[in-house]
Amino acid sequence: MDDGELVKRAAKAAGINGSLVGSGDVIYERGGNAYYWNSLNSGDDALRLAIRLDINVHTKGDCVYRGDTIVAYNPADIYAAVRRAITEAAAGVETPNVEFSGGAPLHGAASAATQG
Repeated sequence: MDDGELVKRAAKAAGINGSLVGSGDVIYERGGNAYYWNSLNSGDDALRLAIRLDINVHTKGDCVYRGDTIVAYNPADIYAAVRRAITEAAAGVETPNVEFSGGAPLHGAASAATQG
């Protein structure tokens, strides 16, 4: 699934019914006004999504965890990794494919204990 579809699924899970636009945002109307929503790019949207859907993540170093499972990794931007983890959880992604800098993928079933 590409990022646009991921954002659209997360928006739908949050009760936001809109259309995906070329920028990868979801545009929706509320109260006669148009709004753009993208939990991959907006920390505000991601936080509201996590609260609304009771998504719990935490960080340790460059990794983002749900429980004991590493679900996102981005040493260049931990905030982007957290937004992605929240968005994937909302969109129903069960086994995120996390790649470490060595290029070896670590699938969602791995725990912190497997990271050496």
